[in-house]
Amino acid sequence: MITEKKIPVLLIGAGHSHMQLLFHARHDRKFLDSVTLISDQQLSFYSGMMASWLESIYKKEDVSVDISALSKSYQIPFILGEVVKFSPSESIVTLSDGQTLRYEQVSFDIGSISAIELSMDLACKAYTLKPFEQITALQKVVTSNPKGSYSVIGSGVASIEIAGAMAALTSHSDAKIDIVTKSEGLLPKGSKNLRRHVIKMLSSYRHLGIKKSAQTTCNAVVWEIGPKAPELFRSSNILTNEKGYLNVEPTLQSSEYKNVWGAGDCINMKTQNLAKTGVNAVREALILYHNLKHTQSTNPTPLKQYKPRKNYLAIYSTGNKNAILHYGAFVWSGKLPWIIKDKIDRKYIKKHQNRYLNNK
Repeated sequence: MITEKKIPVLLIGAGHSHMQLLFHARHDRKFLDSVTLISDQQLSFYSGMMASWLESIYKKEDVSVDISALSKSYQIPFILGEVVKFSPSESIVTLSDGQTLRYEQVSFDIGSISAIELSMDLACKAYTLKPFEQITALQKVVTSNPKGSYSVIGSGVASIEIAGAMAALTSHSDAKIDIVTKSEGLLPKGSKNLRRHVIKMLSSYRHLGIKKSAQTTCNAVVWEIGPKAPELFRSSNILTNEKGYLNVEPTLQSSEYKNVWGAGDCINMKTQNLAKTGVNAVREALILYHNLKHTQSTNPTPLKQYKPRKNYLAIYSTGNKNAILHYGAFVWSGKLPWIIKDKIDRKYIKKHQNRYLNNK
């Protein structure tokens, strides 16, 4: 069934950008009255806290936001469903239940998915960081097999965080954990100083090693070789880059359709090589809010452009309530960086949770 009435602003996905956009618009009743939010999950999980959740430092409610309750607090319609078809030329989207919605403006914040290298033949059960059900299953495997063998494949931040969490979770056992990297080693694009701190922190776990090849048999293999674009854009015949991410201008507007927008990990900005980080996703939200308001104005102001910062604060958990903080060339590791990360992360989650918890 196709809805005849067009939705003025359809937000698809409940990632950092869309949640922050709603927060920016919290006092803008006119704008909120035009918004409908769709998400395929009722709970939105903060990926930056997943490693510490795996380590059992956080509870489920510490790392998630109830999108249904959040939408209710903003008094906007919420649809729990997955968009499986997108027709930008017709301005319609189709959900997995067959429902088809028309829109005037649509914005995507659907994130990315975890890539798996199918060419590697490993006789191990495979897990990824996303979705939440995957890391939940991984936690059960590790806690039930504390003396098991595990491989974490990847050389980026997520690999370091997950391996550190698994090592901390099994620190009093005879487990064997390997981080499997390519020849460049961990964080190949990071500074020598940053890599030195990473090696130092991880070497504190006697049962954690860094290798160039994976164990062919183990209790579990965790794939963290990087993100992969969702299939929705490629199947919709809209302009993407070679990897399948939605092509947008610095205004966050599609390079092809003026009523299609995107933010967060699902986009490719043609003029910038944007890192897929929560920092960019959150900062894009204000630009997206301004530009979507622009489309509704009879006297519109010029569209704003997103300009990423050259340097930004990054903090990586390494397990056992330790972390590595870096900003530009400055690197600091130990307990205090984790305390700073914990405060920042909890504050972010509470900002959104308090929208509905304080209204009960």
